[in-house]
Amino acid sequence: MQNIIEVKNLKREYTTTKGFLFRKKHTLTAVDNINFSVKEGEIFGLLGENGAGKTTTIKMLITLLAPTEGECKVLGYDTYKEADKVRDSINFVFGGELGVYRRLSARDNLLYFAGLYKIKGKEATQRTEELLRLVELEEAADRLVE
Repeated sequence: MQNIIEVKNLKREYTTTKGFLFRKKHTLTAVDNINFSVKEGEIFGLLGENGAGKTTTIKMLITLLAPTEGECKVLGYDTYKEADKVRDSINFVFGGELGVYRRLSARDNLLYFAGLYKIKGKEATQRTEELLRLVELEEAADRLVE
């Protein structure tokens, strides 16, 4: 059986600025040099404490985040360089977290995710409006999710 997921020396860092008067850059390492592979048909889980980098790793696998270093492949496609090919081949449902961007409205979240799946223009707008009607969120569609 072939590997459907390959992760080699994967790293993800976030750079933040701390301090009011003397702004100092601070680097947080969320994923630090991990390696694993998953074979076709294999059941695989990521386990770890809060803050261990599980969600960050998944977001890199599904093309929502770019790795700082290393290689991340799904179905043989690089999740950063060939993101469109990965998105054409996978789907993902968030579990255990909100799964939307809190600083966007419901409408903007739906349009954003439509774009990830190559649904553009009028079709994206029409489908977004249909979904908002379906779940009776038309009146709240432009409020921030947070």
